[in-house]
Amino acid sequence: MNENPENNNINNSVVDDPMMAQTPVGPVPETTPVEPVEPVQPAPAASPLMDNPSETQGPMQSAPAVSPLMDTPSETQGPMQPTGPEGVAPVTPNVAPTPAPQKNNKTLIIIIAIVAVAIVAVVLILVLGKDKNSSSGDLEDAINKINESIKETEKKNEELSKNYIANVTKLPSGHLLIETENKNSENVYAKVSITLYDKDKKPLGSDDDILYIMGKSKGYSFVYLMDEEKNYETYDVKASFEFVDPEYYTFQNDKLKLESENKTDSKVIAVFKNNSGEKLEEASFSVFFYKGTELVGYDNTSEFDIAKDGSKTVEFDNPTDEEYDDIDYDKYDIKVDYAFSTKM
Repeated sequence: MNENPENNNINNSVVDDPMMAQTPVGPVPETTPVEPVEPVQPAPAASPLMDNPSETQGPMQSAPAVSPLMDTPSETQGPMQPTGPEGVAPVTPNVAPTPAPQKNNKTLIIIIAIVAVAIVAVVLILVLGKDKNSSSGDLEDAINKINESIKETEKKNEELSKNYIANVTKLPSGHLLIETENKNSENVYAKVSITLYDKDKKPLGSDDDILYIMGKSKGYSFVYLMDEEKNYETYDVKASFEFVDPEYYTFQNDKLKLESENKTDSKVIAVFKNNSGEKLEEASFSVFFYKGTELVGYDNTSEFDIAKDGSKTVEFDNPTDEEYDDIDYDKYDIKVDYAFSTKM
């Protein structure tokens, strides 16, 4: 027995608070073998929004109600205390809630898409199959017409190329001037070429020029010769013509009017006015220098994009001999070789 009487008095005192009376507030005498059992307190119902109760709640006194959001009680809940009439805790099956059946929207969308594609494919097969023969026939007819048109154009160009005359003049400068006369009534796009040969018929050199030549008119090509080419003995000139479609090209040589001109010590200057009422895509100008009746010099220049109602100034160099000394001339003649606008 404890020899402290003060402690005995405390042990034997009655506490007014019934809750406090359930739990001894002093030490248990050594001779007491069994401690009083505290009554079991009901455990608070688990919140449906809590998966694991907070550790601050302390050990649970009884098996908690199984929350639909809880599959396994948290390990922080501590050991479960025995409950029930014989101290056996009631067993609650740990069964996961069965999820509500959901529609497989993705699969449905895929099925709808496949069906839609199949319908479109069938429609296309029917439409294309129906028009296949006619479409194929139309394309074949179009290709045949194009081929026929090409053949007709080639045949026409062959006929045009047979109808020309070429003359070659050797200038005092040692260079050549080819005069190509188009004897056809159609305007043509011409390619003029010359090949030079020595006395042994071996080629010394060649040159070519492209130009427009009006119907029943002449075109001119200047051929610059290297020193070794000036020793030629013979030459061969060939020309080929292509028909110029008036649907796309409108030649307006006569609409370029010479407004003024001037002769200086080194050149001839001329001003032309465009009276065609349209922009001229290209124009070619030539000047011929004469000493008496002899052609002693030639020069040519081309201009592009001559504005509607605009003017264009062109310059020509005076003629020189093979030593590049000036040649006297009595007169000169300026000519518009061609000038055209386009409808493209």
